[in-house]
Amino acid sequence: MLDKLYDLLCDLSSRPFIRAYENGCEPEKPFFTYDLKFEQTPEHLHYSTVNTQGEQQIKTHVDAVLELNYFGENSLNTLRAVCMKLSTSYFQDKWAEQGVALIRIGRITHLAYLNEQQEYQDRAMVEIEIRYAVAIDDMISIIEQVEVTSQVGELSDTTQIGVTHNGKN
Repeated sequence: MLDKLYDLLCDLSSRPFIRAYENGCEPEKPFFTYDLKFEQTPEHLHYSTVNTQGEQQIKTHVDAVLELNYFGENSLNTLRAVCMKLSTSYFQDKWAEQGVALIRIGRITHLAYLNEQQEYQDRAMVEIEIRYAVAIDDMISIIEQVEVTSQVGELSDTTQIGVTHNGKN
């Protein structure tokens, strides 16, 4: 999901986007950071039918918060411009086509910080609520044949019941 978000974010600005909280070198300002936080998978799942090989796909959606930070001059206006782009039909449709729904764009916060030279640097941050789909394949155990033994008094009978062709006896 992080790679997909990176691709989607890069269309929003000519300034670079980098993953937050990584150990790489900080690029020259201005730049954006992004991070996916507070992912929550709901308790409801959608199960497909089981195919003839016993495979079943399980799908659900994940709610998460995408945190964007902008480091550089004029941070509030720059981040506001990105949020405005995300509010357009064009970008909402583009993100939806990639399986990411933009649920809510939060408030932009100015978060100036002290750098190593003890000088304040301009920074702004916004949290964007998103929802995206995930899927996993499961292998279901299938009973292909059972043996039924019945006995009434002295009489007993053993019957084999199984799938012989296309799920039918």
